[in-house]
Amino acid sequence: MPELLDDKLIKKLEPGPERYEVTDADEPGLRLRVYPNGTRAWSYWYRTKAGAARRVKLGIYPALTLAKARKKARSYSVQVDDGADPSAETKASRQAFKARKTATTFADLCRAYVDEELPQMRPATRRGWQRFVDVEIIPALGKLLPAEVTSEHVADLKDKIARGVSGPPAADGSPTWKRVPAPTSARRCYEVLRRILEWASAVDPDVHAARRRHGIERLALNPAASAKGYRSRRKARGRSRAEAARKAYTDDQLKAVFVAAGAAVEAAAQKAAERNAELAARRGRKLGPDYREVAARQYANLFALIAHTGVRAHDAQAARWEDVDTARKLWTIHTHKVSDLTGAAHLVPLSSGALAVLEEIQRANEAAERAGSPWVFPADTTRCDTCERAGHADKDSAHAAKIKAAAGIDGRGLLHRLRDTIKTRMSEHGIDGRVSEAVLGHVPPGIVGVYDHAELLPQRRAALEWWSGELARIRAAR
Repeated sequence: MPELLDDKLIKKLEPGPERYEVTDADEPGLRLRVYPNGTRAWSYWYRTKAGAARRVKLGIYPALTLAKARKKARSYSVQVDDGADPSAETKASRQAFKARKTATTFADLCRAYVDEELPQMRPATRRGWQRFVDVEIIPALGKLLPAEVTSEHVADLKDKIARGVSGPPAADGSPTWKRVPAPTSARRCYEVLRRILEWASAVDPDVHAARRRHGIERLALNPAASAKGYRSRRKARGRSRAEAARKAYTDDQLKAVFVAAGAAVEAAAQKAAERNAELAARRGRKLGPDYREVAARQYANLFALIAHTGVRAHDAQAARWEDVDTARKLWTIHTHKVSDLTGAAHLVPLSSGALAVLEEIQRANEAAERAGSPWVFPADTTRCDTCERAGHADKDSAHAAKIKAAAGIDGRGLLHRLRDTIKTRMSEHGIDGRVSEAVLGHVPPGIVGVYDHAELLPQRRAALEWWSGELARIRAAR
């Protein structure tokens, strides 16, 4: 018989040798099951339209109080009256939860992409992309299933990084940031996410085989394809032709940078001489090379070598003497040329100006007591961000900032702008575009790059010899 349950009555219910149930008179579908070990559990009983008896577990007493148990039971009673089957729905929800726990999530997709694609990138690029995956993409989207990621998710993640997250106002009323706006990071993170989604939705057989190795099904739709914010913003912020042209150095700017780099060396040498004279007088012996003078001279030579050859900064910094053949006037870059995925070495013809710079570098290394190093630009570094090897120059931001300030140069970079300058000057001089692109180590885009494998070494040698003469003219001009 149903009883009007209350807390006193429930506490008086003694456990028996077998479990038994007590029905609540106030809510007939609500029952309290008493187990032999003393546990008391709530459940709701009902019948489906077909007349089958069903039971839904509600919770354990007293964690689930009598009042809350009655409220749950009334809620289920309304659903049953509307034709629902709470037990079947609860079972289906539980099964869906279990299936989701074992399903491939977007985090699994990201990790599969990282395993398959990132090893092909340069170490510095690989670390940057790995950070975006670990710090931005997986925390934001990792728990979703791949098919649940929408263009809104993509746009929201990008916008959150670009706009930042504001914090509570400071004591003086000024705004604060939980996360500082980072539009450049937003664009880079979007590019990583776009590549992941393209890989997930690609129909290429090789990509399909890679996905299968990780148990990843192909994504039917690429949500990044409809997230237009990045493309439209990029177009809106695009540089004009005049702005792009300012990336190349003028004659005056080039001369100013060479003068500033030389002045930095002279200033460092003078300070070193004064310091060494004072310390020598105090200690009574000759001191070794001053590291500040060595670093300033090394950066000036690095700038000069890149100015004559047009190589990438990290290629010059990681140059080895064994790869420089002065007899053949040829420098072979093996280690860093992986951006085009060909694995081919980049051959750099050495002009008369470049050979003169290399001779100056040898003299500087002898003066710095580093003539035995295999590196053209030896330094006491523990690991390069690009090649992950120790012992050669890598970071130069401090020297670059000083030289730019002294030369009155603003805008992006210092070393990389030399490549813009060489390309621009060669085009202005009428040198074939394929030759100037080969000087910079670029692979021709499209079908030309597929079929045209010409080294154009004689043409490049002539172009760089002309450019060496131009640099000499610019530096000698008054």
